[in-house]
Amino acid sequence: LYEYYIEGFPKKILFGIHNTIYRMYNQQYTFDPNILKFNNFLKENRDKIKENYLKSNKNIEVVAHTTSNMLDKDNHYKYITFQFCGKPNEENLREFPIIKKLLKEHKEIQTCFFSIMKAKKYIPYHRGPYSGYLRYHIPIIIKPDSCYIQIFDKKLDYKKEFLFDDTYPHKLVK
Repeated sequence: LYEYYIEGFPKKILFGIHNTIYRMYNQQYTFDPNILKFNNFLKENRDKIKENYLKSNKNIEVVAHTTSNMLDKDNHYKYITFQFCGKPNEENLREFPIIKKLLKEHKEIQTCFFSIMKAKKYIPYHRGPYSGYLRYHIPIIIKPDSCYIQIFDKKLDYKKEFLFDDTYPHKLVK
């Protein structure tokens, strides 16, 4: 509570007000990813993106969840950030020309990153702070058949692309 309300003041309070007003008009939390103009581009370039990843410098991967105490840090769970809140990470984009092209052609994408989970993983229910963004997922390398995100009672299969409002409580099982 201290981190959320005191350290996050006034931003977290304003996000909460925004989320409440938004939900008065829309309670949908999953969306058809085909509404996104870039969905087909990513599906068509999935193999090239995978190839870029396999050849990339693994030193650009950073441990996930280092900015909050909400979720435990885990060296088997990492990110590669390409853009955060509209600010590109040029160093990482040099290794991923397809992602660079995607972000250049689709200015509506504000944040773009890879989640890399190299071991079994369970992330308990959590939620994002702000319903002004939707989270899009497209699988690049998925090995286990039992990966999913669960939002309330709805399971979203990690082998398919999906789009959701991450301010709703969701958990991950890999």
